Amino acid sequence: MFHRYSRFLLLLLPMLVAAPLLAVDEVAFGLNEEGRALMEQGKYAEAKAKFLEAVETDGFFSEARINAARAAEMEDPPDWVTVKTQYLTVLTYDEENVEAILGSGLYFVKASDFEEAKARLEKVIEMEGENGAARYGLGNMYYKMKRYDQASAEYEKAISLDPGAYPTALLRVGVNEYNNNRKTKKFDKATDYLTRFLERGKEKEDLAIAHNRLGLIHYYTKQYQKAMTHFGEAKKLDPTDYTNDFFRGVIYAQTQNLAKAEEEFKSCLEKKPGYGDAHFQLATIYQMQYRDEEAIEQYKAAAADRNFSKRSTAREKAQQIETYLQKVKEAEGTQ
Repeated sequence: MFHRYSRFLLLLLPMLVAAPLLAVDEVAFGLNEEGRALMEQGKYAEAKAKFLEAVETDGFFSEARINAARAAEMEDPPDWVTVKTQYLTVLTYDEENVEAILGSGLYFVKASDFEEAKARLEKVIEMEGENGAARYGLGNMYYKMKRYDQASAEYEKAISLDPGAYPTALLRVGVNEYNNNRKTKKFDKATDYLTRFLERGKEKEDLAIAHNRLGLIHYYTKQYQKAMTHFGEAKKLDPTDYTNDFFRGVIYAQTQNLAKAEEEFKSCLEKKPGYGDAHFQLATIYQMQYRDEEAIEQYKAAAADRNFSKRSTAREKAQQIETYLQKVKEAEGTQ
């Protein structure tokens, strides 16, 4: 599988040059054509070799250098040295080459050189007008900088320019909208973007995130059946995410399916031992079922989680049950 960052480069494959704009060495031209054919077959390493052979024959064959950079980025793992070298070499003698400016800008995003990335990607937009790949690159840059609102703004521009090209942008906008609206519970935009992502996304990890957030959206808007469906899908795609088990357990508990709830909370704790929220929920179930000793154990485990907001409540409940059991024992002893 090629590098995830390079998925949208597939959209650029039709742009691989079929004929030179300037007089090019005939041998170099033939090698470039062979490389293009190999790219279309997904043989990126072999294609890169052909393109590099072409530029050894004709050092000013810009199209072959750009094609070599693209092939190098599509390799698994990507050959970032070749990517950088070929784009920057083109710009040493053709500083207005838009494809080289764009490609180098995207490279600098990957390299976390945000100043260079921003300058180059914005130059592409200045030169060409709106450009979906440049906007997507800026979105990735802001995302890496954890400036998620700015990232979403750039992603939305990229999506508007080419709605089917950038599925990761759909996911990231959807997640950001969910995060920004948890207090207001105005999830329409988040739901729209996440649902659109599910129609286009392919990576299991990303699909799991989308299902998880849709599950949370439906949970907080009390659409429990839909929430269960999405949490279930997320759990299949990413069995390691304990939050899917936890919220399925909460929903089962709310609907009085205590056996299923217990099962989900135990599964949650297998994935995240010591998770106070799950221990507290289990304790509540056990207390409802008069399983007092087990309830005490779970309340104490919840109280031991320093990140659990109800630690003092859990401790108090454990003490209350222990006091009750002691009184029962004393009463039985006097009879």
